[in-house]
Amino acid sequence: MSLEELKTECESCKDCPLWESRTNLVFGTGSDNARLMFIGEAPGEQEDKTGVPFVGAAGQLFDRYLYAVDIPRESVYIANILKCRPPRNRDPLPTEEDACRRHLEKQIELIDPKIIVCLGRVSAKRIIEVLDIEPSVKDPEVPEKVDEDLKGTVEFRNVTFRYTEG
Repeated sequence: MSLEELKTECESCKDCPLWESRTNLVFGTGSDNARLMFIGEAPGEQEDKTGVPFVGAAGQLFDRYLYAVDIPRESVYIANILKCRPPRNRDPLPTEEDACRRHLEKQIELIDPKIIVCLGRVSAKRIIEVLDIEPSVKDPEVPEKVDEDLKGTVEFRNVTFRYTEG
């Protein structure tokens, strides 16, 4: 299966009621062979209007962060747990997350990133659950001071996960 085929599958998904109120599917964007993948919780109003993740106010800040560390947006892959916007930008319901889980798992498998950055607590919690991993931050190669800064980093199956507080 390709990313385009997965996107087509997501466009016809009716596993939860969010499909009824969406303007656009917000599947994901970026390089399909990205080494770095960012995952947020759900699309917001601007994302629903455009069909592109992280284009609203938070997305503009996100772009500035990428620019500051010289990472072109096109070189990474950006997705959300949910592919449809929850009403009034509320937190995703567990049933909605469950409905999108297989799509996200397949996206991760197809992209095959080396690093996954979870954007926010909802994303971090769900990714850890989806992949059934135990967070661990102790690494003998990481100095103690740096280790404090990496409280949300998890290694799993040769992929590094990074949790950032939204």
